[in-house]
Amino acid sequence: MNDNTDFPKLNTFSALEKFLFSNPEGNLAEFGKGLNDAFDRLGFTCIFVDEKEKQFNARNLACEEIEKQGSNVSKVVKDVVWGMIELDSTTVEILDLPILQRLRYIRQNGFTYLVFPSASHVRLEHSLGVLAVVSKYISSINASAAQPQRYAEGLTPKTINSALALDLKHAAILHDIGHFPLSHVLETIFESDPKGFKIGGVLVQDFETCMMRTLPDIKSRLSEKLSLAILLSPRFKKFYTALRNDPWAYLRVACLVSGSSLEENSPGYSQLISGAVDCDKVDYLLRDSTMCNVPVAIDQARLFLNSALIECQGKTAQKLYDRGVLSLEEANLDKSALILVLNSSGVDTIEEVAFARATLYERVYRHSVTRNAERILAVAIFNATSLKDENENWDEVLSSFTCTDDTFIQRLLGSKSSRTQFLTDRLRRRDLPKRAFAFSPDFYQPIVPYVSIFSGGVADASSTYYHEVISKDPFHEVVEGLKERSATFRSNQKHLAIEQLISDESSKIALALKKMGEAPPSGDPILFFVPLPDHSLTPMSCAIVTREGELESSGDYSRAPQLVSAKEIGRSVGFVTCDPEWAEIVFIASQIVLYDYYGNSIDETTLTLNFEGTADPANAETSNLNVRAMKRFYVAESLAVRRCRIDKKRLTSHRVRLSESGYFDSKPRLAETVSRTPEIVSMAEKYREFSGQHNWKVTVETIRQFLNQFPPKFRAEARALLTSLNFLNREVASRFLQEAIDQSLKKIKKEKGSSIYLVPLAGTSAHMMLELLKQEFRDKLKAAAVHDCKSVHEMLGVAQPGDTVIFVDDNISSGTQFSAQLLSWIGKQNDSTVLAVKNEVGIEKVALDLNSQQRFSQLNVRLATCVGKPSSELEVKKNLAFVGHAINFTGLCYSQDLANQSPAVAATPLSVPFQAFLQHVGEECIRESARLPSVDDDCRSKALGYGNSMGRTVTLWNVPTSTFSALWCPGIVDNEPWFPLFIRRGYADDLVIA
Repeated sequence: MNDNTDFPKLNTFSALEKFLFSNPEGNLAEFGKGLNDAFDRLGFTCIFVDEKEKQFNARNLACEEIEKQGSNVSKVVKDVVWGMIELDSTTVEILDLPILQRLRYIRQNGFTYLVFPSASHVRLEHSLGVLAVVSKYISSINASAAQPQRYAEGLTPKTINSALALDLKHAAILHDIGHFPLSHVLETIFESDPKGFKIGGVLVQDFETCMMRTLPDIKSRLSEKLSLAILLSPRFKKFYTALRNDPWAYLRVACLVSGSSLEENSPGYSQLISGAVDCDKVDYLLRDSTMCNVPVAIDQARLFLNSALIECQGKTAQKLYDRGVLSLEEANLDKSALILVLNSSGVDTIEEVAFARATLYERVYRHSVTRNAERILAVAIFNATSLKDENENWDEVLSSFTCTDDTFIQRLLGSKSSRTQFLTDRLRRRDLPKRAFAFSPDFYQPIVPYVSIFSGGVADASSTYYHEVISKDPFHEVVEGLKERSATFRSNQKHLAIEQLISDESSKIALALKKMGEAPPSGDPILFFVPLPDHSLTPMSCAIVTREGELESSGDYSRAPQLVSAKEIGRSVGFVTCDPEWAEIVFIASQIVLYDYYGNSIDETTLTLNFEGTADPANAETSNLNVRAMKRFYVAESLAVRRCRIDKKRLTSHRVRLSESGYFDSKPRLAETVSRTPEIVSMAEKYREFSGQHNWKVTVETIRQFLNQFPPKFRAEARALLTSLNFLNREVASRFLQEAIDQSLKKIKKEKGSSIYLVPLAGTSAHMMLELLKQEFRDKLKAAAVHDCKSVHEMLGVAQPGDTVIFVDDNISSGTQFSAQLLSWIGKQNDSTVLAVKNEVGIEKVALDLNSQQRFSQLNVRLATCVGKPSSELEVKKNLAFVGHAINFTGLCYSQDLANQSPAVAATPLSVPFQAFLQHVGEECIRESARLPSVDDDCRSKALGYGNSMGRTVTLWNVPTSTFSALWCPGIVDNEPWFPLFIRRGYADDLVIA
């Protein structure tokens, strides 16, 4: 194989080689020199390469002869996983390279040995293991090619020739050649500050940009990119070309190591190095599980059984592509495709590999001790780097690359930074800080309990009611922002800033506790923030399997990748660590900093809730509700405490003392939460029948969370306010409405032949009130010769001039809604000069046709409600005056004055500070609902209920506007979502959740 005509894709790697090493004017002009200096320090010198070149040339062997010798055994190495591993002479030469022998002193799993002492195996062992797996795959593939009858028409098994077999073996043993000491932890540190670290004298950012520009699909980390650069370097090229006597071999090996296809439509070879069940993955899973004694279920005996490289002819490839079996990059379906396939048991193998990977990620790779140590190392390195000492040269990546694990630690211990020395010494002695706070997607809970609000846990509603989120969950974005590879934690400066925020908050808490007579730790805490692991970096992919000679995607038979992904995400945990004496204080400080997303500006998004089967045609309510959502991260404390094993009593004591001192007044939800008490259970029972918009319910949980919005100093008064409310349950509401109708009938001067109609005003509450009235007083209404209609439209179809229509509703306060509805029906709402009437939204917005408007003007119009105000009738008349005779409003009746209060209410006046707080909340919520940029006089006049009435009435299905606005109007107050305990109909769209 003496040219690249078989593999034109190699031209891409040739171009990358020139860009890296033959571009003196570019950003990477110094890279080649820097890499050669690193080679020199490792012993891979020009002299070494020249001597090897002479040695290889002296063999006087043709390329084909060397490739054939690849099947001859030159050396045997005994391995703990694969037994005897056979090596040919060329592989032995590569294995003996100084740049590969350095892997003998680099542990495979970094700091994992701090958890599993036996996990001291090194990357050289892993490289030999990958070689063993590749050899087994090659043998299986070539054996399958001898059985072509096993495959359907259009599918032809192919062998791997001696040249490609040698390429694959060499790619296997060289694939980790660019790895840094301590596994992946160092490259994570270097990647977190690509403008602060250099590689070979050029910025890490420029180096990675060069790679991505030439190979835009490459998804490798910095060490893999460095491996590729080493394989394309002039020094390695010279060595390897002489070894193979093949000028294109180094490009093929580089291509395979990168995971790229050697040619269009031929991913099969590279899938052995980077695929669903690739050689790298197979070895590290089995090797790591063995060395850590964490058993995983991978059946080695059938792992390679009947694996094959299958050539799919053009038409067959097209059919497989159309069925979704093939997913080829840069696919040209006019030519055949060459792909790696597993036998029918391969689905089981993929599942085994997937679940083994998940197990090891959970128990080994993402172990909290390991990640804790990695973060401490990162801080130590950045402290050393911050000195900008040219003699230490910490900002040069290749200075670290040439170290072993042990020499790197010794180098840190000798740093001029005392903090670096201190942290490194703690690492060396395994004196690690302990977990003080933990967070996870599983720990998250909404701070506005919208699920409980809308479902209420009502047993008889379960068959007819449920809700779901149908838009993208905004809290998913919050969780994404807490991952180690997020924009926040990819930047070490931001990462350090978050740690500093938590440290500062901890110091403030300690000072506050000291003022209250406690004895907190002295000084400032040393703490570390470890974000959520990002499993999306290494996704599990599907493979192609054969079933009865046909090709199928493993995804059609197994959902293991999806299940594993869900498992990994669900069990992902981030944490904050510190010394034990600071644990409870740091726990509280971490909650505060995380809660508002590290003090960033509060982003909002729209969340769509779907309510199936709850649409109310009479009120034109849709089955979807769009609400605003704020980014907040509120951790279920009980789960976090158990995960950290901190002192719950001490934590509670600290929080109670801080709550009493007003420390949490700006973020009251972080104070000591309101407990489930008999008083709250009694409240929930009292308001059990309330059913607001979209079946809004009042439960023990919603009462608790409503009270948690109040600063602790106001919670006792808030509970007293809720206890004092006048709630019109079914029995009371129906009786009050009947009394109002009786009063109305007495005032109506009925002409001979005229009729009286009862019609719900508009909206769900009015319709329900009428239905309730009919259920409770059907006989009485019949005796009074009153007709009921479902809507104004039905009534206009039968009513005659001079008839009277009594609209019914549960309450009237300012008369705004009633006035707006009448004006809307005659098409005059927008002509109103009263802003509140003009902007009213909780009404039926469809105007009557002109003929219906004419008939409506010939009727006598009245209103009957359960409760009202003496001023309501006059307000309605003022609102309707400008339309003259278009509406003949003759008055309204109600049973009880909204101002009526029980003796208990009168005995519990509001304190001035508590009333001021309710005033502030009401102003902000009214402003939000009106979409005003700032609070105006209208907001102030409605803050404690319209007209600042300070009403305390709640009806069965609605809330009068005279009631305290904080009880029924949602909004945002001081950058915190405010949700009411009850909801006034028409205001659900203003709900803000978090």
